[in-house]
Amino acid sequence: MKKYRNIIIVTSLVTLLPMLFGFLMWDKLPDTMVTHWGADGVADGFSSKITGITIVPLILVAAHIFCVWITLKTNKDNAQSEKIMKLVMWIMPFVSIFTSAITYSAALGKSFGPEHVTPIFIGLMFIVIGNYMPKNRMNSTIGIRIPTTYSSEANWNATHRMAGKLWLAGGMLTMLSGLFDEEIMVFFLITAIFIMAFVPIIYSYIFYRREKAEGKDVTTKQALPLTPAMLKMRKFSMVGIVAVLVFVVVIMFAGDIEYEMSDESFEIKADFYEDLTVRYDFIENIEYVEDFRTGIRTMGFGSARLSMGQFANDELGKYTLYAYTGADSHIIMENNGKYLVISAKTVEETQALYENLLERMGK
Repeated sequence: MKKYRNIIIVTSLVTLLPMLFGFLMWDKLPDTMVTHWGADGVADGFSSKITGITIVPLILVAAHIFCVWITLKTNKDNAQSEKIMKLVMWIMPFVSIFTSAITYSAALGKSFGPEHVTPIFIGLMFIVIGNYMPKNRMNSTIGIRIPTTYSSEANWNATHRMAGKLWLAGGMLTMLSGLFDEEIMVFFLITAIFIMAFVPIIYSYIFYRREKAEGKDVTTKQALPLTPAMLKMRKFSMVGIVAVLVFVVVIMFAGDIEYEMSDESFEIKADFYEDLTVRYDFIENIEYVEDFRTGIRTMGFGSARLSMGQFANDELGKYTLYAYTGADSHIIMENNGKYLVISAKTVEETQALYENLLERMGK
């Protein structure tokens, strides 16, 4: 760590640089920022200004430091190529700058197509990784780490040379996919990833069988010998993975939508999404429906339990939704051609909410 201290500091600061830009541009940024787009380029996720500015750089700098640390620890007794170390050092900073550039461009009203830009960036990353792959020395952290590549130094080197060429071709194919429509782009991307992932494994096995047939001393291994430091890293990684999985499960299956009534309005308080206050006298029409198709979400939050945000369907066009994913009935409210659709957990609770709203509206 001491040897790479200066470059670790520099790359960490570069990873955080978009956050500084966000604070400098604070007054020009909207209170709600788009932070995710679908494959079709339609925004389907957003965050508050402070979250949009900080969350991605902070996550990436944490991932950056962890990746550098574990790489240096596991390669302590098997010095990795300096070129590979530079790749490990700089990959997260570039990801941080690219993703933040897309977010800020949208927030500042700049016109661009993320569905075309992203494949170009991903393809460029594949090309860079492919260029460095043949320089990757046998180790327990970086590369194609399967039993057959560990069977001999020749197998490891030959597999990574071939994989490097494959990743270069896959990168160019991915970049070209950004010129096409969504369906073709996704097909090209998945095809490229599939080929890059599985062809080197097949190649390494064939190489192993050939060396074995030639009578060479080859024995498949699960990995290089693990030092105590490596074992600690594995335990730490497992704890981190479990923590992330727990967090994902909580987000996916937790959360509620509450409706608080007052004399003149009601407030929607939703976990993981912005609250909303609606005045009764703003509601021109209200309707209770038992079979409502939500359509597609263009912006907002979705999980196995909750579905909220900006939606669009054939019946209403664009509208706002606060609902439980398992809801069998909904309440549709209209004001000047704009629609708000809500639901409670059950049919009975939704009916009670509808009747309460009618009563407070004087209907």
